[in-house]
Amino acid sequence: TETRGIIQRRRTPVEPVDEVEPYGFGYSNSGVVEETGEETEHIAAGCRAACYGAPYVRHAEWNLVPRNLVHPVPEGVSLREAAFTGVGTIGVHAVRRGRFEFGEKVLVVGLGILGNLTAQILAASGVDVLASELLAFRREKAGAAGVRTIDPAKEDLPGAVDAWTGGAGLDGAVILTSTENVGMVNGVLRLCREKGRVVLVGGGGTGFDREVVFKKELDVLVPRAGGGGRYDAWYEEEGNDPPMSMIRWTEGRNMGAWLWLVSTGRVRVEQLITHEYPFAEAEAAFDKLIECPGETLGVLLRYPPAEGD
Repeated sequence: TETRGIIQRRRTPVEPVDEVEPYGFGYSNSGVVEETGEETEHIAAGCRAACYGAPYVRHAEWNLVPRNLVHPVPEGVSLREAAFTGVGTIGVHAVRRGRFEFGEKVLVVGLGILGNLTAQILAASGVDVLASELLAFRREKAGAAGVRTIDPAKEDLPGAVDAWTGGAGLDGAVILTSTENVGMVNGVLRLCREKGRVVLVGGGGTGFDREVVFKKELDVLVPRAGGGGRYDAWYEEEGNDPPMSMIRWTEGRNMGAWLWLVSTGRVRVEQLITHEYPFAEAEAAFDKLIECPGETLGVLLRYPPAEGD
C-alpha cells in the first residue's frame, strides 16, 4: 500500500527521482539464506527465511539483512506466506498496542491486506471482531476467514455496533486506512465505550475531535510499526537483543509470533494472495493494484532463485 502510494505520487504529478540514490521499495520478503555472519546463530545458510524492515529489507533479488530482522520459516509455511511477515508483524504489534483482551468487541476499519490480516490476528486472540469495509471483494476475503463484516455505505454501522455490544459501545477499534477523512475517525471514536482504545495504523485522519476523546477518556494509540527495537540502530543495525525481562515483544519476537500464527493455521494467508508476478513485470503488478483495487489484495513479486517454492 505504501509503495503504491509513492508510485501514484510520482506519476501524477511527476515527482523528481534521485538518480544517485533511488528510493528502494518494500520492507517484507522471504527467501533462502545464502550466507551468515559469524555472530548469527539462530539461522544458517540454506535455511528458508522471512525478513522485515526497511531500509535493509527491500523488493530485491539480494538483501543484506541484520540478524534481528531475519527469522527462520517454520515447517508447513510456504515462502509465499512468509513473504507477508513484515505486514503481519505490523498487525501483531497493533493488536498488542491496543491491549485487546479475550471476549472484547473490537471494530476493524479497512480490509486491505493489513486490515484483513489484523482482523484474523484479533480473532485468533479470542477477540470478537466486526470489520468495516467499502469494497465487497475485501469483505468477501475477510468473511471467508470467519470475520464478520459490514458495508458502512449501505448499512447502519452505529446501529449494528449498538446491537452487537448491547448498547455498551466498542471496547476498541483498529483503523487501517490511509484516508484523511477525520470525520470517519471521529465517528469511530463516538462508537467506543468509556476508556476504550483506538489504534491508528493508517497514515491519515489524525486531526480527531479532542472533546470526544476527553469525555470518554479514550486511549488513541499510534503503533511504531513492528514492535520494540524498530528504527533503533542499537537493535536493528548492531544486532543487540534485549532480554525478555526488559522488552518481551521486540520486532524480531513479533515476527516469530506471526509465523507461529500462520504455521498453526490460526491466520490464513494463502487465500488473501490474489496475484503473483515475476519481478520483470513489477510495473504491471503496481498498475493492477492502482487500477483494480476491487479485485487485488495480496500481490507477490517473485525472483528467479525462488522458482522452486
